[in-house]
Amino acid sequence: MSIPRAFSSVRMPDADEIATARDELVEILRDCVAGGASVSFLAPVSHQVAQQFWDDIARDVRAGRRRLFAVADDHGLVGTVQLVPATAPNQPHHAEVSKLLVHRRARRCGLARQLMHALEDEARLANRTLLTLDTRVGDAAEPLYVSLGYHRAGIIPRYALTSEGTLDDTALYWKDLRREPHRPASAKLRAPAPEDVEILAHTPLFESYLKIDAYQLRHRLHAGGQSEPLTRELLRRGRAVGILLYDPDRESVALIEQFRIGAMAAGFPAWVLEIAAGLVEPGETSLDVARREAREEAGAELHATIPIMRYVVSPGCTDETVEIFLARVDSDRLAGVHGLHHEGEDIRVVVMPLADALAACADGRIANAMTLLALQWLALNLHDLAPRWQIAEAPEHSGECT
Repeated sequence: MSIPRAFSSVRMPDADEIATARDELVEILRDCVAGGASVSFLAPVSHQVAQQFWDDIARDVRAGRRRLFAVADDHGLVGTVQLVPATAPNQPHHAEVSKLLVHRRARRCGLARQLMHALEDEARLANRTLLTLDTRVGDAAEPLYVSLGYHRAGIIPRYALTSEGTLDDTALYWKDLRREPHRPASAKLRAPAPEDVEILAHTPLFESYLKIDAYQLRHRLHAGGQSEPLTRELLRRGRAVGILLYDPDRESVALIEQFRIGAMAAGFPAWVLEIAAGLVEPGETSLDVARREAREEAGAELHATIPIMRYVVSPGCTDETVEIFLARVDSDRLAGVHGLHHEGEDIRVVVMPLADALAACADGRIANAMTLLALQWLALNLHDLAPRWQIAEAPEHSGECT
């Protein structure tokens, strides 16, 4: 028995491993194309065509012509991306980023960003400092590339045929890795192995609004060997989504205020100023939750969304993760008291200038992590929001990002 993992570290499978995992890779490709991804294929992709594609990739990996990066969840592989070094004698510093694929079951979990970071780290090690890529204009991955520092070089109109028979424009992007400091080596964590953690016993302790389990386990030690048996309690909360409602025209944010027993118990004011948030229910996407909670808690409709971050709330005692979006709204009519009566919610909308919200962060009036992180991210990224809004508001762009 094991604690369900989030997502494993990115690996670079060799040709033999690609062959072994071919069926899983075929499923990723076919799912992405069926979901509308523009990656050189038209839907539906046959199993045979997808197999041939991955066989060709395995041959290129074996010959050193490309490198494949892959990531898995508890059910198998869910994402890949490829680094293709240029072969021209005058381009020893150049490589292409190719076919970033994430299965729809694992979207909005930060996997595409994780894959891209691993690819860039490997490119630096190989002295491939100029990366280029192309993507369909308005594609769901475009905000990710922009957030990672890729610059749009131009657009080729009517470049790629769609499964519906129309022609899409394609955008060309580039990134110079020399312009960014290398991420510290400490960020490169050791990939977990099955033997790293041994679950000796798992006991459900309590289940109501909250759920608490107890685990007895041993884990790998940094100095080698295994720890003594340990007992750890785990608060099971799952995935949450937070939404910072921002009106760029008025330079204001819409926050909510409600009673929080945890704040009272910790000696903080019991009525907390925070961003709208809620838990992901079965069958929902993160954006479904963002739209639902913005409407229920603030009476707000989202005009565009930008993904900000995803993090573990308190890794020592809970599996709760929070994914935060920045959402563009019209704050002019946001006011009043909201919430679901049957859930005992009594939520007041508070619209304030962004400058006042940041001052509240500085003087302690805002003291919860989700809201602090969201507002500080906004303060740090105000200067380059314009192109992100343009991408987020592009036709047929849902705001979802792989």
